[in-house]
Amino acid sequence: MTLIQVMATLGVLGVILAASTSGYLKHQNAFQINEAFEQAQIATKVVNQNYEAYLYKKTDAPIDFAAGYTEKYAKDLTWNVKIDSISGAVIASVLVDAKTSTFLLIPTKQKSAEPVAQVQPQSDIDKKDFSIKANAGLFWICAIKNSEIPSQDLMLGALSSQLQTPDLVDELRPANCR
Repeated sequence: MTLIQVMATLGVLGVILAASTSGYLKHQNAFQINEAFEQAQIATKVVNQNYEAYLYKKTDAPIDFAAGYTEKYAKDLTWNVKIDSISGAVIASVLVDAKTSTFLLIPTKQKSAEPVAQVQPQSDIDKKDFSIKANAGLFWICAIKNSEIPSQDLMLGALSSQLQTPDLVDELRPANCR
C-alpha cells in the first residue's frame, strides 16, 4: 500500500464515522426525549388527581398540584421531570447535544360544560356533585420553542416566575406532544 491509498482509506472511514455518529446522536436524543415524555405523562395523571381532589374538597385553600410527586431523573441524568406546584405545569428538561432543552405540559381548564358521563343525577345534591365531576377534566397543551402559552384565564394558576421557557426545537418534538 502506498501512503496515498492509506490516506484515501482513512478519509472514507472518517466520512462514514461522521455520518454514523450524527445518526446515532439523533437517535439517542429522540430516545431520551420520548423517555422524558412518558414520565411527564405520569406526572400529568398526578396533577389530574390533585385537581379532582381539590374540586371534591370544596375548599378555598390553595392547591399543591405537585403533592404526591417527587422529581424524577433518568439513571444517566439525561432528563428530569417535575411539576410546578402553583400552575400544575409539568416541566421536562432533556440533555440534547450537550445542552439542556425544555418542554412543558400545561394543564388548562375544560372549555365545555359537557357531562363526562351520560348518567343523570337523581337528587339536587347529586346534581351539584355531577356538575363538578363534569367540569373536572383538564386539557393539556404541549409547549415547545416558539409555542404560544395559554392565557392566564385558561390555566389553573399562574406559571411560576422560576419556570424555564420551553426551548425544545420542533424537529425533536415527541410524537404525542400536541
